[in-house]
Amino acid sequence: TSGGYSLASGLQGADGKSIQTGLLGSSLNPASVTIAVWNLSSSTGSYNSHGAYAGDSSRITLNAPLNASTVRSDMFGDGADSLSHSFTPAGAFGLIAASRTATGHSNYVNGVKVGTSAAAVVGTLPALELYIGAENQNSAASSFTDCRIGGYVVALGLSDTEHVELYESIRDFNLAIGRA
Repeated sequence: TSGGYSLASGLQGADGKSIQTGLLGSSLNPASVTIAVWNLSSSTGSYNSHGAYAGDSSRITLNAPLNASTVRSDMFGDGADSLSHSFTPAGAFGLIAASRTATGHSNYVNGVKVGTSAAAVVGTLPALELYIGAENQNSAASSFTDCRIGGYVVALGLSDTEHVELYESIRDFNLAIGRA
């Protein structure tokens, strides 16, 4: 972890602050992957990136949110699997997630699916470490988030029901420690 962190406040997003997960994108199953971030504050900026990027056909990125009211995710790039969806309320915080399964790619806000695509898997996952709080762009952190981060998940692709359960679990954890 680089930057300020405490249990009470989470990771304080800003330039120069990110979590280097140690997990390579290329170690994940390209047909079954989820990346999710719990924001403790709304964003005043843009990009708010998490993940890794090694070119348009080799990426796994989540812009959570891309701006005050849009979530965007890129799974493998090539433009064929980039999803952008508006959501309300603008500047919402909580769990923002993207999942890729064998049947498609979907974005979620607080457990609710806000958009989906049935695009086939295109390209590859990057052989770069995934970052949370920034995007690892060819081994350099960029597109930092200004949101406070209260947790993140990188997992197999989740179903709609599992996204609801993930949201409720992280919400309940944050409530229990007094930082929802």
